[in-house]
Amino acid sequence: MKIRVFQIDCRKDKENLSFAVYEETLKHGGINPALYRQIYGGTVNCSNLEDVFRKCSSGQKPPGYYGRSLSVSDVVQIIDGRQAGFYFCDSAGFKPVDFDIFQTYHNKMLKILVIECGKKPYIAEIQNCLKAEQSVVGGLIEPVYFDPTDKALIFCDEEFLLKDYAPNRLIGQILIHGTFMIVGNGVNKNGENIEVSLTDEQIPEFTEQFSHPVVSLQEAPQEENNLSITL
Repeated sequence: MKIRVFQIDCRKDKENLSFAVYEETLKHGGINPALYRQIYGGTVNCSNLEDVFRKCSSGQKPPGYYGRSLSVSDVVQIIDGRQAGFYFCDSAGFKPVDFDIFQTYHNKMLKILVIECGKKPYIAEIQNCLKAEQSVVGGLIEPVYFDPTDKALIFCDEEFLLKDYAPNRLIGQILIHGTFMIVGNGVNKNGENIEVSLTDEQIPEFTEQFSHPVVSLQEAPQEENNLSITL
């Protein structure tokens, strides 16, 4: 299921509508998209909104989800399928609502590819900040340069070997363990490198390039004290 999550920006919340139930929100003029900011977008292994709630309010949030746990007053967008639409998280269940996404604050979002162990790459929208990037990889980020054009790079956890993550993808001579992300590599007006969203051309290119995970690490015969990598 592809979703986006929106939460009320506390800096704009003059009437204390954060965590307000649906009926209380209606008393104050209804749901105002201009109060909301996008905090996440991506693919989750869920089949309904109740699954989404459990996923986004647990200790195992989707990679790149950086914000408070999914709570009352939040709005969830289901992007595709028969359930497509916007839903207000109420005290019990969800209410379908009209919600103009273009009024929300979603400018500082990065479109990236997330590559988890044993899974195909998938698109995610994360906040353009260090904490969100770290939440993808699970720790301190380490850049890995792989693109000959230098227009994209990988971020992984710099301590992936110490943390005993599972092997994921072989990048050149580096076997990266654990979840990592691919992000665009741009330049600001001062000539400094900055993270930017992947382009529509880069996404299918890198999706294909990183579509094949490491299948297994097999122990070599007993007399040989090493590991062999099967691709």
